[in-house]
Amino acid sequence: MDTKTFLEAVLPPEGPYCIFAARASDERRVQKFYTTLDVVVDAANGFNGDGFDVYFALASLVEAKNRKVDNVSHLGSLFLDLDCGPMKEYATQAEAFTSLKDFCKVLKLPKPLIINSGRGVHVYWPLSEPVALIEWLPVAERLKFMCKKHGLKADPAVTSDAARVLRVVNTHNYKTDPPTLVEPFHEQAIIKIDFDTFSELLGGDSIPAPKKYTPQTNNSVTDLLHQNMQSNFKDILGKTMAGRGCDQLRSIVLEQETTSEPMWRAGLSIAKFCSDADKAAHLISKKHAGYTALDTAEKLNLIKGPYLCSTFDQHNPDVCPKCPNWGKVKSPITLGNRVREADKEEIVEAPAVNLPNAPKNKYVIPTYPRPYFRGASGGVYYRTTNNDGDIDEKCLYHNDLYVVRRLRDPEVGEAIVMRLHLPKDGVREFTVPLTAVTSRDEFRKYMSMQGIGVAKPDDLMQYTITWVNEMQATSMADEAHTQFGWADDDANSFILGNQQVFADRVEFNPPATGTVSLFPAFEPRGDLESWKKEVVGFYERDDLELHQYVFGVAFGSPLVQFTPINCATIHIHSKDSGVGKTTTLKAALTLYGNPDELMLQERDTYNIKMNRAERLRSVM
Repeated sequence: MDTKTFLEAVLPPEGPYCIFAARASDERRVQKFYTTLDVVVDAANGFNGDGFDVYFALASLVEAKNRKVDNVSHLGSLFLDLDCGPMKEYATQAEAFTSLKDFCKVLKLPKPLIINSGRGVHVYWPLSEPVALIEWLPVAERLKFMCKKHGLKADPAVTSDAARVLRVVNTHNYKTDPPTLVEPFHEQAIIKIDFDTFSELLGGDSIPAPKKYTPQTNNSVTDLLHQNMQSNFKDILGKTMAGRGCDQLRSIVLEQETTSEPMWRAGLSIAKFCSDADKAAHLISKKHAGYTALDTAEKLNLIKGPYLCSTFDQHNPDVCPKCPNWGKVKSPITLGNRVREADKEEIVEAPAVNLPNAPKNKYVIPTYPRPYFRGASGGVYYRTTNNDGDIDEKCLYHNDLYVVRRLRDPEVGEAIVMRLHLPKDGVREFTVPLTAVTSRDEFRKYMSMQGIGVAKPDDLMQYTITWVNEMQATSMADEAHTQFGWADDDANSFILGNQQVFADRVEFNPPATGTVSLFPAFEPRGDLESWKKEVVGFYERDDLELHQYVFGVAFGSPLVQFTPINCATIHIHSKDSGVGKTTTLKAALTLYGNPDELMLQERDTYNIKMNRAERLRSVM
């Protein structure tokens, strides 16, 4: 039988098709896609001539991009893989033949196409018409069920795997010495069977097709928590050896010499998706007869996901129901779940939510104080060890939240500045009095005001207190700025509302008791170009020199810091009304903020005027 005749029998008539090739000598792997069977045959022959083991995908694909089940279009056959050899399900191919013959006789199945894979036996029932994946899968599952029921030891991982690859006829199995030709056992007629007829022979009604589990939460918080999660095989083994884990994995690890091929693969399915996958996979494989690193790597490549507990039970019954975790977890892999921890400080660039025009700043996300830690994708987590010695972890809050400064306010005492990273908005900083940090109701109120909603505020409150204690031990508190204008005599930064402006950056200025009421006055409105044209431009004319002088004073006020003058007052007087004195003052004040908020009134007391002058300092 030539290669094209074989492929035409078992594949749909239209592609795309896929060839997978692996070479043991240099551990090279290649996967390529083709549109016609003629090209597939040429590719298979070429790879075979170069010493590759050559496999073909048993389905046509939707797109020539990958071989995943989600990309499978149609299938042209149903198939089995019978493993033969030492430590396999069948000692010899002859034994496998006998079992297959009895199976077909009981179910009255038509004679299949039987291929010598070099070590085992590949079995195909070609279909008269290609079948869509959604129709094919329930019948393939029924075939797998009937194999188990009637004692045919077909590899269950192959039978209903629409993304499976098997060897191409007339290529070589280079894993044997000498290489073995992959070919029909004898000259066979190709018998195609109607799909519905085959389904009826398997028992009529199809069993429900299992669905691939994909979390469809439509919940960004849950998705973020999943991103932070990983499993550790060492942790799984630790629980297992202590009697709190998986007895199936215990036997796979400790009894490798007698572990069946399907159970070995089941163990590999757990190892593959753990953080310590490479070490774990070879740990549970190295004592198997004929073990090679390449062979194990090939098996890993074919595994699509961690096996469920029900699959372990199917391969090795009567063990799982006795497990203390039976019914509590879906797969042994969850026994090793651990949150991936950010391993160092991270610098992120994000807009500052509560600064004007939301400028992008660089923020350093620090290492959190133990026993708290930051997840690799963000969030606040807590890690402890329970009485059994197992690690317990929980998420306190899904976004990054931490303390950045301690402040000493001369009027209310100590406070802290917290920083919150929001995925869509940016970064927000806010001040919390220390008296609120230690009061459950006050703390909940302050957190809610910033959009932080948590079910258990006590946990987040204890986290914040831990931060405060850590910072008290490692850094001094900053004095809260009780004035606007230049922050200190060195004139390194200028404070305007909640902004502390440096030469190269803008930082958040936390409010003090004496300044917080004026913060709203400094929130920007409008745009610079309109302000220059409509406000400043209005005074750019002759006979308004005095008005222009007022603007000059507004611009020059911060420069007084660099002169011998300690303070100055400009008095504007006119015996006439309506000449623009008040309007000009308001226009000049727009340079800094809202004039209605900043401008004092005639009825204001002397104390108010002195207090305002002290707070504004070099701002006007």
